Amino acid sequence: MAYRASLVLTGFSLLVMLAAYRSATQLPDALSPEGCRMSYMWPSYVLQTEFNSSWTPLSRRYTLWLYREAGWEKPDELHGVPVLFIPGNAGSSKQARSIASSACRQYFTSPNVPSEDFFPKAVEALDVYTAEFNEDLSAFHGPTLLAQSQYVSDAIKYILSKYRPGTKILVMGHSMGGTVAMSLLPSSDISAVITMSTPHTLPPARFDKRIERIFAASMKAGKNDSTPVLSICGGATDLMIPSESCILPPSSGADTGFRKTIFTSGMDGVWSGVGHQSMVWCHQVRWRVARAALEIGATQTPQAAARVLDTWFRNEASVSVSSSSDLLDLKGVAHSHVEERTLLVLRPPQQETSAYIFKAPSEGNIEFTLLASGASVAGVGPQKPSWTKIDVLSCVDTPETLVLDCLPVQPTTVRLLAMPKWGRPFPAPKEGADESEGVVVFRASLSAEVLSSTRRQIVLKTDLGWSEAWVVAKMDTVAPVKTLSYRKFPFIGTTGVALDSNILVQDVHLSFGVPTSLLTYSLRGNVEGTCGSRQMPPVALHQSSMAELHLHPLYPRSSTRIHSHASGPFIPRREVALGTELTVLTTGDCVVSRIDVSVDWWHSLGIWATRYWGAIATWGVGIVAIAILRAWSVASRTGSSPSLSVTLDWIGSRLLPGLAASLSVLAIVPLPVDALLGNSGDIRLALLPALVTVAAFTYVVILALVMKGLSLLLGSLKSLLSMAFIVALVAFVIPYQVAYVVFLVDFLWSCAIFPHISTDATSQREHVLLLLLILLPLQAPVLPVWVRTLLTAGYTTPFNGDHNVLSILPMMILVGFSPPNPRALLWEGRRLTRAERAVTILLLLTLAVYPFLFGARWMFGLYDIANVLAGWLVIVRYGGALLRK
Repeated sequence: MAYRASLVLTGFSLLVMLAAYRSATQLPDALSPEGCRMSYMWPSYVLQTEFNSSWTPLSRRYTLWLYREAGWEKPDELHGVPVLFIPGNAGSSKQARSIASSACRQYFTSPNVPSEDFFPKAVEALDVYTAEFNEDLSAFHGPTLLAQSQYVSDAIKYILSKYRPGTKILVMGHSMGGTVAMSLLPSSDISAVITMSTPHTLPPARFDKRIERIFAASMKAGKNDSTPVLSICGGATDLMIPSESCILPPSSGADTGFRKTIFTSGMDGVWSGVGHQSMVWCHQVRWRVARAALEIGATQTPQAAARVLDTWFRNEASVSVSSSSDLLDLKGVAHSHVEERTLLVLRPPQQETSAYIFKAPSEGNIEFTLLASGASVAGVGPQKPSWTKIDVLSCVDTPETLVLDCLPVQPTTVRLLAMPKWGRPFPAPKEGADESEGVVVFRASLSAEVLSSTRRQIVLKTDLGWSEAWVVAKMDTVAPVKTLSYRKFPFIGTTGVALDSNILVQDVHLSFGVPTSLLTYSLRGNVEGTCGSRQMPPVALHQSSMAELHLHPLYPRSSTRIHSHASGPFIPRREVALGTELTVLTTGDCVVSRIDVSVDWWHSLGIWATRYWGAIATWGVGIVAIAILRAWSVASRTGSSPSLSVTLDWIGSRLLPGLAASLSVLAIVPLPVDALLGNSGDIRLALLPALVTVAAFTYVVILALVMKGLSLLLGSLKSLLSMAFIVALVAFVIPYQVAYVVFLVDFLWSCAIFPHISTDATSQREHVLLLLLILLPLQAPVLPVWVRTLLTAGYTTPFNGDHNVLSILPMMILVGFSPPNPRALLWEGRRLTRAERAVTILLLLTLAVYPFLFGARWMFGLYDIANVLAGWLVIVRYGGALLRK
């Protein structure tokens, strides 16, 4: 096949696609490296044999197990708080063991001996049940997802029958298991739902309209349900789902309960990305999930369960301090005064208790900033107990006495952050952070005039009892927020802003438009001063939403990459600011005088590859439809159909440049979020449709070459199947998607069996065969689902597939299933009537236009349109033959 121009274009596109693949494999380490400790346990499982066909019709297909930590729990004794774990796509029931083991080891100090820490809250141990779905591929098949939902619903009824009336169950779901969990709502039997790496707003594989209905129904039901829901997302490290789809959709219903999304990169004690599979075994995550589950078991209301989730998965907005006053007697306390704008640095050893009285600037708005390692400030600190306690107080100045009347200072920001170490990678590979690590950042906005008029002063009371602790504090005039605006941000080049080296914490607003997951940026800080001390290096906190926070150490002569999941392709725009916030923190000895930002096109290319593989496949359908329309148009004028190679070469040399340019222009139009590539007119991504168009054309050319090779390979084989037999199988046994694969292979054989048929017939068969091949990825995923179900659940297990014979019959008739006399498939020289011609053009144009406008989002619609087109062509072909007779 001599493709000429198309081969040159294909070669260039292959190089770009290879680069995109290489970039995509580097994303986890470049954007959000994983730092997780492996979890260990002694697992044992108790099969729930009583959960049989009397409870659920799916008992032969799936099973239910109860986890028990071997040697720590009695296998036949229930504790009192049921939890159900739901695995995801191709997941296993054994994935529950990490969280279940952690809950057991936290609750029991030794085998069957509860810890006294839980007695005051009346916390009971957990009974963790887990569903076994035989690694079903639920992400590709709606009926399988519905079957799992039905099984879990029946399992909850069975589990609760073993407990006292009124008991509720906590449901956890990983990946698509979280989708199953959300489909159960609303339910009065569920106390809370915790999902991990679960897509909530966008199915990861959009081949099946029934999966779309499940997602839509879950989002609709969740808007008016009071059940607390927490979604934990892994970020860029998760390559299985786009993490922007992991964010819970906004809910505005009057009865909507607690809804919270948190990324592991901003989760206390984790502070790193977590991969899709790692989410269930990462120690830092499973420890916190297990602890929250234990405390939720002791709650009685959705509000109480929500408070538990908010405590263990908190952010800065979740913290408030007491407003009660207290007396501070300085007579027995070592104390000193800190001059205006002077940096206070404390390191052990210190006296048991010390107080430091800060002199405030005389006017203007001021900010008190505190960074403390290994300490507890305003109730925020590392999880493991620390001997270091710090209070930030606002005290009335009484010169005649050393007894001060003090109130706690209300912070504007207080949160626990990771503490990177000089000369070590962050996060530490295969280790990550520890519950005892962390730096508390405390910021409070004050007014110099108010402090002066009320005779108040800021006092820092410390008790440094840990040898590794350190404190850095300063009170200074509020630094203005720096801004990097979109006007100053070229696509090629670097933009930057100077920072004040005397300020510990500075805010920078990156005004680059709505944050999107499709662009990543390179950040470089100009680091100066005495670096490499025992304190932490300067860090940049990148926050694009309340759910997502990333911490990046800033080292001399090195850069880091910042990204966001605040919005993404086909995700409805959330209420996010037009930009993101960057906060630069230093400890005073090693400072950042300037930051520079530029677009990181290399890793952005990798992100595009992970988001738009489906768009390449669906846009390829549009290109094939254009090829068929072109061939039909030429045949109508000349009476002879061009070969497939000629048609593709015409598209590559004549049509493709204009098509790519037109789609790029269309990309800057604010279309609906489900149109084109789902970017709603973002001008920064205007060239993206052109790249996808070229990649789709390359995909079509490669598929055409594969088609030729398969025809030669199968040339000596014959089809032994008949159309009636396949129709019967579809009606009663197999899904129509499986039949599609079968008759496609048969059509390949028939093309190989009759290699010397007329030129018109060969051309038409090539075009139709290419259309069938490019539709194959939309139907083939059901085949492994069906086969896996038969192998794991038995050959007599019912498979709830699609048995509508009309979904396959038009295409089977069109290709003349195993035709005894080879002939043209689409047209045979008969001139069409004006009505036939108009309808044919309309259907071909629909198949050509729909993939580009809506195919990347609503993939399943492509096959429906192609099937309607096939049915119409059958009517035109055989109807004309009947009229001639």
